[in-house]
Amino acid sequence: MERTLIDRQELSQRWGLTTRTIIKYEESGLLTRNPNFEKPLYYLEEIQEIDKYKPNPLSPLERKRLENENKSLKDKINILENIIIKIINVGTESMNVLSNINGLQNKSK
Repeated sequence: MERTLIDRQELSQRWGLTTRTIIKYEESGLLTRNPNFEKPLYYLEEIQEIDKYKPNPLSPLERKRLENENKSLKDKINILENIIIKIINVGTESMNVLSNINGLQNKSK
C-alpha cells in the first residue's frame, strides 16, 4: 500500500525545520493537516508539490541590500543623465554664440 500521509516529526526532519515551524506553516495555510486523525498528519502529495519549489537563493537581508544598491545606481544614472543634458545644452549655446560672433565679424569686413 502506497503511503499518502506524513507525520509532523517526519516532515520537520525532512525539511530540516522545527516542529513549531511546521505548526506555523499549518496555521498560516501553507500546509493542510488531515482532519481525520488526532495525530498531526499531512498529505504526502502536498508535501511533494512543495518540495518541487526552488528556494530563493537570496536571504532577505541580501535581497534588501541588492534592492537598495539597485535604487542607488538608478538615482546616480538619473543624475549623470541630467548632467550630460546640461553639458550638451551649454555646448549648443556656445556654438550659437560663436556662430553669431562669426556672423558679426563677417558683416563688419
